[in-house]
Amino acid sequence: IVKTSFSELMEGVWPKTLCEAVQRIADIKSSVVAPLIIDGEPWGSLVFFLNDEVQSDILEMISAHCSGAIKNTITLEKLEKRNVELAVLNRIANSTSRSLDIETLLNRGLGEILSIYHGTAAAIFLWDEETQVLKLKAQQGMPEQMANNLNNSIRKGSPVFRFFSSREELMVGKMSDYMAEFPHYAGLSAGRGPLHFITAIINIGSKRSGIVTLVREGTAPFSEAETLLLLSISSQLAVGIENCELHSDVVRRMREAENARAELQEALDRQRQVESDLKQSEEK
Repeated sequence: IVKTSFSELMEGVWPKTLCEAVQRIADIKSSVVAPLIIDGEPWGSLVFFLNDEVQSDILEMISAHCSGAIKNTITLEKLEKRNVELAVLNRIANSTSRSLDIETLLNRGLGEILSIYHGTAAAIFLWDEETQVLKLKAQQGMPEQMANNLNNSIRKGSPVFRFFSSREELMVGKMSDYMAEFPHYAGLSAGRGPLHFITAIINIGSKRSGIVTLVREGTAPFSEAETLLLLSISSQLAVGIENCELHSDVVRRMREAENARAELQEALDRQRQVESDLKQSEEK
């Protein structure tokens, strides 16, 4: 604007309102910067271009009103995001609480995750103490061959295993960065655009027990809000998995107790038979 004459601007190259604004700024006598303070912290500033003198308290009052309006807007945005997060977690909780079968629970959880994120594929791996690997327990959207290969890929030395063994809670990146180490991912990316992934730790208590990973097609990576939401979802999945494990443990203990009672009853029956045989022998 500075390099263009006002006469050229007034000929219609720029909107009339903008030209008038430029002329007003060109005639200013002073400029005042007023800070925008939100919750005691500097957030921004207002710049006033003045033709005449204006009392400082008036400018401070305007700045204070603007700060209040901005704070209210930020608060509303946070509430909207929180409401969305709570609605998502409610969907996950409702979906995963309807079954104590872990396979059913995990597949329902993955279905909700794919729906919420408009994802391409998703999978859940749980740690196996005996084999010391992350085992694929549920997946949706992956080609069969890729899913079969993944059962043998999350081992020591792999990027996902290093992430699982670290203290990080989230891993975000592009699928293309890992094609060399996981060539079978090509089956998922064939005929698609760029694929982004996000992986979150599943913590049961203080123990890192698995991961949930999501892949989505698109040029834009996952946003910060989406990554934080997956952390909350993984926590909800952890609760469901723990409930399934507790249920399985209770069922196992009840079965063991039932078997023990059956064995005891069988032993008592044999003892009674022996006593009966002895009594009949004595009577003879």
